[in-house]
Amino acid sequence: MSSRFASLLALALLSSLAACDDSTGIVAADIACPTPQTLTYANYGQAVIAAECLDCHTTKERPFLDTQARVQQNATKIIQEAVYHSAMPEDGSMTNAERIQLGQWLTCGAP
Repeated sequence: MSSRFASLLALALLSSLAACDDSTGIVAADIACPTPQTLTYANYGQAVIAAECLDCHTTKERPFLDTQARVQQNATKIIQEAVYHSAMPEDGSMTNAERIQLGQWLTCGAP
């Protein structure tokens, strides 16, 4: 394989990987638990999870997120997929500000 071809192949691979990046740019410092924390499952989490997650995560996709306990058990995965990355929700409907708020609530334990 010629070095020119190898260089072109490497450049194409890097370009395709960059196109797949779904990072939101949000970092752990952005989602530190604020004090005082006023968000609860009753006044925040239940509505957000219902609006953004339950179309898929009640029967057809795992993890199931249909209770507060299940949301709490999956908080780390939710932060990874819906806060640090835009993989969830699949329609990409959340803004970064909404993702940060979700991350803060989850970081505080999803009370």
